[in-house]
Amino acid sequence: MGCYCPDEKPKQFHEMTKEEKEKIKKELEKKDENIEEKLENPKTSYENFDWDNLRKKLPVAKTKEERERRLNLWKKLNEYGNGYMSFKRLSVQLTNYLDLPLVIRNKDPIKLAFDAACNKYARNGITKEDNLLEWMEFRIFLVYLRQYFEYWEMFQRVDSSGDHKISFVEFKNAIPKMKEWGVEIKDSEAEKEFNNIK
Repeated sequence: MGCYCPDEKPKQFHEMTKEEKEKIKKELEKKDENIEEKLENPKTSYENFDWDNLRKKLPVAKTKEERERRLNLWKKLNEYGNGYMSFKRLSVQLTNYLDLPLVIRNKDPIKLAFDAACNKYARNGITKEDNLLEWMEFRIFLVYLRQYFEYWEMFQRVDSSGDHKISFVEFKNAIPKMKEWGVEIKDSEAEKEFNNIK
C-alpha cells in the first residue's frame, strides 16, 4: 500500500529545533492576524442544515480514493503549503470550503476535534507542544469532526430552551428523538439514565 502524503512531506513539529519551531509559529501568527474579522457575523441557525451533505464532504475512509480526496482537501486548506494549520486558520478555511458559515457561530465541535486529533501524539509518548494540526493527524481530525458535529446537532435539538444545558424534562421529552437516533430509553428508566449521564 502506497503512502498518500503531500509531495514534500514537512518535518514533524516535535522533530524540529527550537529555532525552527519559533519560525513556524511566528509565520502562522502573522498570517492569522486579520482572521478575527472573518469570525464575525456568521449565520445563527441550524435549521434546514444538510448534515448528510456535510458528511459527504469529509473524506474519512481508508480507501485510495478517499485518501486522494483527503490530500486534495488538505492542500486546499493549507493554502500556504507549510504543512501546519492553526485552529483559527483551519476554522476559517474549513468553513469556506464546506460553505458552512454557520459553523463558526459555535466553534466547539471544530475545537474539540482539533484538540483530540492533536493529542493523538500522546499514544506514542510524544508531547504535543505546538497545538498545530499536521498532515498525519488530518484524517483523525475529520473523523472526530464528523462525530462532534453529530453530537452537537443532537445536543441542540434536545436543548429546547437554548440555555446550553439539558434538564431532565428536556431529556425525557427527547426520548422519541433519541429512539430515531438509535438510542432506546424506556420512560420508566429515564430518570436513572439521566442521572447516570449527569
